[in-house]
Amino acid sequence: GREPLYLILSADGKQTFVLDLKKLSSDVVQDVLAKQLTTKKLVGYDLKSTIKVGYTLGLNLEKVGHDVLVGAFLINALRREQTLTELASADLGYEGSSLEELSDDELVHRAPEIIEFIHALYKDQAKSLKDMPKVSKLAEDIEWPVIPVLASMEYEGIRLDTGYLEVMGEQLADQISDIDQQIYGHADQE
Repeated sequence: GREPLYLILSADGKQTFVLDLKKLSSDVVQDVLAKQLTTKKLVGYDLKSTIKVGYTLGLNLEKVGHDVLVGAFLINALRREQTLTELASADLGYEGSSLEELSDDELVHRAPEIIEFIHALYKDQAKSLKDMPKVSKLAEDIEWPVIPVLASMEYEGIRLDTGYLEVMGEQLADQISDIDQQIYGHADQE
């Protein structure tokens, strides 16, 4: 696939920056992103990926304000829409082509539109969450703070005690076998 461009919305919401990592030095990208993002809470789509991109650029973008991908699931855990195109179609009435399959030139041209979709989804979801105080608290206390943790785990990796996990796996297998036998006993058959 093509190398992606990264779309960045300025902190004041008045400008859209399209930063092409193939053409700009990392110093320039860091400078723009640091000014626009590190002092504000992030609002976006799939912020875990955004934060990981930040790590590759030496930036800590861990202040999550709202992720519209996660927000859609929190508001309705049964919905199937996952991509930005699907969310924009279902929630905003978007009827255009797939936003995930745009060429680089189309991506640059349509960057403000894509950012506006994310902003509109955010506003709709924020309104819905106001009417769902328990879900809103879940988002603020758990969902938003855990996004940077997951991003860090995926970027840095985690240390596993494989010996302990192997022993635990054997213990669980024994417990499952015991429960199977109890079930068979109650059912008088396997």
